[in-house]
This record gives sequence, structure tokens and C-alpha cells, in this order.
Amino acid sequence: MLLAVPALFAQWDIAEKQMGTFYAEPAWQEYAGGNANAILTQSSDYVNFRKTANGQSGYWAWLRQTEPFDALQPGTPYSIEVKARLHSIDMPDDGNGYEANQISLRMKSENLYAPIYLKYGDASTGYVSTTSGGEEPYYLNTSEYQVYRLVLLPDHKTYDVYVEGVDEPIFEDVAVGEHADENGVYIGAESRHRCNIDIMYVKMGTGAFFSKAKIVSVTTDTYCQPAGKTQAVAVTVNTLLVPDGETILVSLVDGDGQVMVPAVEAVVAQDKASATLSVPADLSAGSYFVKAAVQDDKIGEVEVRPRLTEYLITAFDFTDKNLVTFGNSITSAEDSWAYQVQRRLGFADLYNGAFSGAIWSKRARKAQDGDSIWTQNYDDPNFAGMGNGTNTDPHKYQQIINNCAIVHVQKYFAERDRMKQPDYVLFSYGTNDVTSSMGNAATTLQVDDINMLDKYTLAGALRWCIDTLRLEFPEVKIYVALPIQARDVNKNNGNLSKMEVIKQVCDGLSVPYFDCYHECGITQENQAQYLSDGLHPNAAGKILHGTYIAHKLDEAEANSSSGMEQVFSPAHAQVSLSTTMPQAGSPVSVSALADGLSLSSCALYDFGGRQLTRVIADGGECTLIAPQSPGMYVIVVQMSDQTTETLKIQVVRK
Repeated sequence: MLLAVPALFAQWDIAEKQMGTFYAEPAWQEYAGGNANAILTQSSDYVNFRKTANGQSGYWAWLRQTEPFDALQPGTPYSIEVKARLHSIDMPDDGNGYEANQISLRMKSENLYAPIYLKYGDASTGYVSTTSGGEEPYYLNTSEYQVYRLVLLPDHKTYDVYVEGVDEPIFEDVAVGEHADENGVYIGAESRHRCNIDIMYVKMGTGAFFSKAKIVSVTTDTYCQPAGKTQAVAVTVNTLLVPDGETILVSLVDGDGQVMVPAVEAVVAQDKASATLSVPADLSAGSYFVKAAVQDDKIGEVEVRPRLTEYLITAFDFTDKNLVTFGNSITSAEDSWAYQVQRRLGFADLYNGAFSGAIWSKRARKAQDGDSIWTQNYDDPNFAGMGNGTNTDPHKYQQIINNCAIVHVQKYFAERDRMKQPDYVLFSYGTNDVTSSMGNAATTLQVDDINMLDKYTLAGALRWCIDTLRLEFPEVKIYVALPIQARDVNKNNGNLSKMEVIKQVCDGLSVPYFDCYHECGITQENQAQYLSDGLHPNAAGKILHGTYIAHKLDEAEANSSSGMEQVFSPAHAQVSLSTTMPQAGSPVSVSALADGLSLSSCALYDFGGRQLTRVIADGGECTLIAPQSPGMYVIVVQMSDQTTETLKIQVVRK
């Protein structure tokens, strides 16, 4: 039974470079930032590459192929082998720069990179890791030549790491990162890192030369189903070196591994197996897992580990709901938490209005020519657009300071599909905001007219966004996701300060928030595992971030006494009105319907966002006086349990 590719059939059909002839065809090159000051030294059968300069940017230095590789073929594994040894850097690691000799596959065509990092030392101090900080290291003598091997698995989302002399992978199913460098194998160091490495040869070929039979991944055509509904789930199992005709058992299990839906059989053909799993309606809400396994977890004498993928049974039915998200690059990125939430909860539609570099508030700045520039509104006749970066050219800078939540909301109003009313809006800003422009939450909450808010502060912008959406869409549910942790201590301290203001404004407006900073699972200690650059989530981090928000949103809606039923439905609302069409100047009574629930306040707004009156309530009822001018108005009722009801009234003439 063929369970692995014998060495005899290994085909190094992409690269087989002996570094004793570094510049000979196929040639390699040095590729470095202007500040790197890297040194390449040619020896008879290897090259040495050393970089000790370091900084925030422009200090990177690499050896790579002169001509980029062709794009990878989908569904095909690839193998890399590098023979290398390290020398001492003779410089201590510190917070600004440290040793992290890197060998990586980078593919611009797929925006991926798969790295390993080496640290100089003997068998007890030298190591290889998949993170630059050396988390979970595999110790070996890196001062001697070692053969390092990397297998990019067929889905091109994960990779395994081997060293010669060890049969099993030392790291398995490592998530690839995102990078836009040209296609090729890169050896060297990032801007903040240092390296001193000898390379004897580099090989890359098509196939998984070092692997044994394994189940690579399990994918489903749906990620969730609402409790109380039956769902047919199409399951695809991707395998590697598993013989055609082998049977894969596909089942649904709970978090403890207990079988909830008995296994169905899927037959492998060309590294793929498919099955349909019927998930019944009587399973309670919660996290489950679609499991793929072989009989007795073995093929012949080879252990084959089962694979799991999460399947969520939601307490609330989101399948006919529309989701709108706003934020910065962490939200706008490909497959960010926003897309994760849409898939994991089954939303019918997603509008993602996020933009890289965005902040909450408007800004006033000096341009390169000394002129003052203010954030434009989206409907300004000369609106310059939005941008990101640090360019101080007047036009480019205008685009940069236009990039804020207020303009994002304005843009949404202008371009949204009128046939799709938003059911949920999730905001996620704060990472790029400056602490000097936070504003005061208490003062902001006391402003009666939202047009008079200071939109050049975080607090004012946050309230403007929430109230503007509520006035336009009284039935919409609004949530705020707080920033995640970063690698940098100062960045985290700033985020904590901004989060306090965000939470105070949200509390004052009865808007729930999700504490991604403390609860999503990304921490300063594990950031190298989940952040691609110390700030932005990598593929694994996006899944962790999105899964957290999806669970919190489902939990919030499940715990909501009114659910997503429209507030205008008297069968489900928590409050009632004595009339929804009062005459001008006549009283309108607001009453709590639920036992044990009382009213805290009632506010009346016009559709321009101006608060006309606000009544502090103490009990189950309060009374407002309808405006003298006929038209549509909005009543916002805050309940004693901190929930909010928003209702429309149509004032008619006497």
C-alpha cells in the first residue's frame, strides 16, 4: 500500500540550487531594504548571509531567486528542502531587534507565506520555530548543518515542518500567513530581526516528499444552522497520500467527542472524499464539530489523525437577516472577522464598509503646504475620496483624513441597496485613533441635538454613528467590537484608554459591546501565533476573532427578550404606545409590557437627529407630548434592564 512518495520518485522540478554557484544560472540575488546593511559572502560550497541592522521598516534583507516561481497549482502539495547552519550574531536580543533567521516560501500569486525561524545554539539552546519569537520551539544544534523541510499542504492554507532524521513532522498544520512578496523561497530576516546563516542548497518540488498518509482538512458547504431546523450538510474531506478507495467516516460530535450524528461513509478518489451529513433539528444550540476519520485511526501501520471543523447550531436564526460592518483594516481584510461572522451565523447578506487606516472621528490637520484641512462629508461636491498612509501631499492627505467612521456611514447611506434593510450593524474601530482626541463620554451623552456633537472626538463620532443609524433604521440592532490586543505595549495601553470611552458611550446609549481585547483569545503572549505583523490577525487569528464575535452575537440575541422581532410588532415589543398616529400637540403614553420591567427614560427625535424632548421615567409608564408639526418622529425608550426600544410615530394635524 503506497502511503508516501519514496525518495526515488522525488522530483525537484521547481528549484534545485547549490549555493556554491550563487550567481550562476538559475541565478539568485540579494533583495534588501535601503537600511538593512546586509552582507553576502560566497564560499566554495555555500553562501553566508548576515544582517545585524534593525528597525521598524526598511531593514529587511533576503536571498531569493532572480526569477520568481510560477503560480502554484490549486490542490497540489509542494515540498521545500534547505540545508543550513547558523553562526552567532554576537549581539544581545532586545525589544527593538532580535535574532530570527528565516526560511520561508512566499507566493504573491496567493498572498501567502509559510515561514520557519531558526535561533543559533547547541542542542539545548538552538531551535526552530514557526514564530519569530520562538514560541513552542523544537530544540536542535543549529550551529551544525541541518536539513530543514517544509511541506505546503494541498489546500495551501497550512504547512508541515520536518528536519532530517525525524520521521514525524516537528510542526504540523501550521496556518500560512499573508504576504505580497514575489513568488519564491526567501532566506534572511525581517526589518526587526537579525540573521547570520550559511546556506548550502535550496530545493523545491511538486509533491509531498516527506509526508505520510493524512487527512488534511474538512470543509462544509454551510457553517451553521438555527436550532429547531434540520440541515443537510455537504462535507468535503481533503486527503494526502491516502489510497483511492479508502473509506473516510464523517460524523458530528460535540466538544467532548461524543457522537451526535452517526458516521456516514465517504470514499477517497484523487485525494478527496465527499458525503452528506443530515443534522437533525432536535440538537440544542452550541458548538459541534464535523469529524472525518479512518477506521481505527490507522491505514495499515500508519496513524492517521482525525480532522474536525466547527459547526455551530445557533440559538437565533440569522439566515434571513442582513449584516452591515464598519471598521479599519482588521475588518476590511480578506476573510476578516466580518466575513467569518457572516458565514458562521448564516447571514443572508453582508455589506462591509470598512477601510484600512480608518478611525472613529473626523480630523483637522495641516497639509504639506501648510494649509489646514478638515474631514469632508461624503456628499460634498468636491469630496476627494478616502485613503490610507502618511502622505502629506494636500490631495492625498485630504483622502487620509476623510477616512473615518462618520464618512463610512455617510457612504453607506449613499450607496446601499435599498432593497436590503440592515438588521444588524457591527462597528470595530479604535486601533488607529489617537488618545488625544478621545473626548469626554459624559459630556457627549448630555448633548440633546446630535448635529451639535463634537464629531472630531472619538466619543462624539461614536454617538453620531449610533444615533444616525437608529434614526434612519429604528429596528436595527447595533453592536460594537472593541479592539484586539497587539504586540506593542504602548499600542495596548492606548487601546485600553480608548476602550473606556467607547464602553461609557455604549453604556449610555444601551449599545452592547464585545470585549475582543480580553476575551477573543488573542493576547500579547500568543500574538506571534495569531498576528501577522504584531497588529493584524493572520488566517488563524481571523478565525479566532470572527468565531468569538459570532458566538457573542448569537449569545446576545438568544438572551434578548425581544429577539429580532421588529419593535413595531405588538406581540413581541417590550413597550406599547397609546397611539402611533397622535394629533399634533396631543399626549402619547409609553408603557412597559413585561412583568418586572420599568422605563428609565423616553426621548423624542425628529428625523434630522435633533432631540426634541426627553423625559426621565420611574415606573411602568411615561408621557410625551407630540410635536406641533406633522410628520414622522422617533421615540427612543430606555428600559430598566439597559435595553432600548425604538419606535416610529406619525404625527397628524388636528
